[in-house]
Amino acid sequence: MDSNAFLVIAVIAIVVQSFMLFLALFEPGLAYKITTTTPAGIDSEEFERVLEAVTDARVTRRNRVEVFTNGENYYAAELEAIRAASESVHIEAYIFQKGRVAREFVESLTERARAGVEVRLLADALGSFATWDSYLKPLTDAGGRVAWYNGLRWYTLARINNRTHRELFLIDGRIGFTGGAGVADHWRYPPKKGKPRWRDTMFRVEGEAVAHLQATFAENWLEAAARAPRWCAPSGNAA
Repeated sequence: MDSNAFLVIAVIAIVVQSFMLFLALFEPGLAYKITTTTPAGIDSEEFERVLEAVTDARVTRRNRVEVFTNGENYYAAELEAIRAASESVHIEAYIFQKGRVAREFVESLTERARAGVEVRLLADALGSFATWDSYLKPLTDAGGRVAWYNGLRWYTLARINNRTHRELFLIDGRIGFTGGAGVADHWRYPPKKGKPRWRDTMFRVEGEAVAHLQATFAENWLEAAARAPRWCAPSGNAA
């Protein structure tokens, strides 16, 4: 094959890949609208059924929720719960970024894995792109498992924008943390001199809702790791 023919093929390949990437990133969302002929009050059973159908989630009532604002508060609460785990720790994060905060999490997760606790970390392959497997090697060497959601491969290019933006921290199937913060220094420390740190909110949950958070984690863990986590509910039944 002469150099001109090779150049033409290379250009065509680049154009095709660029077009697929463009579609993946900027494809419009599915248009839909909700119509109703009988308006329902927000305290009615009908409204509750519609809400559950739209959000693909169940309404639960027997829960205890504690609100944490700012990194020094919710990171301390999450790490305290992790260090007290006796059965399982499951984390799903869009951002798990190496640094001072992540080091604390890796050390705590590694210690729990060595103690026989089932530790599972699911990180988004794009949101946590700069965190390499080698950074998490102490955890995997101790028996913990790490999986990457929707890894960046040529055959997944069309789904490159299919990401998990969940931030879930689940301990023993009884305690859950969810909200807007992943694991990164910019939620705890100012990223640069004169620049403010990121402000966010996390919620500590106990009660019926935790089982649903576990099911949410299990869904993406199964997709990424092709194996269901053992601890999926407070009952401790194997999955």
